[in-house]
Amino acid sequence: MANKPKPAVFSAREARQGWRGSPVLVVLIVSLILVAAVWLAAEIWGSVNEPSIPNPPSASAPADNNNPGASSGAGFSDNPPEGSRPATEGTDRQPVP
Repeated sequence: MANKPKPAVFSAREARQGWRGSPVLVVLIVSLILVAAVWLAAEIWGSVNEPSIPNPPSASAPADNNNPGASSGAGFSDNPPEGSRPATEGTDRQPVP
């Protein structure tokens, strides 16, 4: 233990990990510009290669009725059929507080 090495003494400038200045800022700005350019190129490529979608039918065109059981032009009716009563078996008439 007699040959214990002395601790190294460094000045503040020598101990600093990196140099201060604009090189880091320049690298960040250049990388952001490159990212924006690549993003723009990808957007343009995507819009050029986008699959074509046929135009949807206009509102004035008659719509095909895909429900054969529906009445013509009346649309959906929430009312029960004639002569029947609405189902009430699932209704809790006296709820417990």
